[in-house]
Amino acid sequence: MKAVVPLLAALLAPPALAQEIVFTPEEPAGIAGYSAWQDAQGRVPGATYGYGAADLDGDGVDEALVKITEPTWCNGDMEHCRVVIVRQEGETWETYGYPYAKTVTVLETVTNGWKDLQIDDHVEVKGEGQGIHYMLKP
Repeated sequence: MKAVVPLLAALLAPPALAQEIVFTPEEPAGIAGYSAWQDAQGRVPGATYGYGAADLDGDGVDEALVKITEPTWCNGDMEHCRVVIVRQEGETWETYGYPYAKTVTVLETVTNGWKDLQIDDHVEVKGEGQGIHYMLKP
């Protein structure tokens, strides 16, 4: 019985070192240059942008997570909105997903070389192959 208690505690414990993304109106230093690139591409009219950053692929460079709050970019309410996941590649930024989310937490678990993401009540993982987006964990 004593061996079962620690096992149960481990199974019920939250993921170690999970990092909830905090979206702010200011661009974090780790993704400097994204906002100017986004301006050049054109922004969604009337949208509010929230910026977050995390190293998702383990290369030591942050990827940008940008929450776009605008009625056509949100799912039923103004809290579950698209979060665009992008990585700088040369002079441009490539998209690696755009889930609807109220909250995003970066997990320590890794799939296909990228950290898994807790999107509200489910987990999304990076698909296999270059340029493949995040998707629901199978």
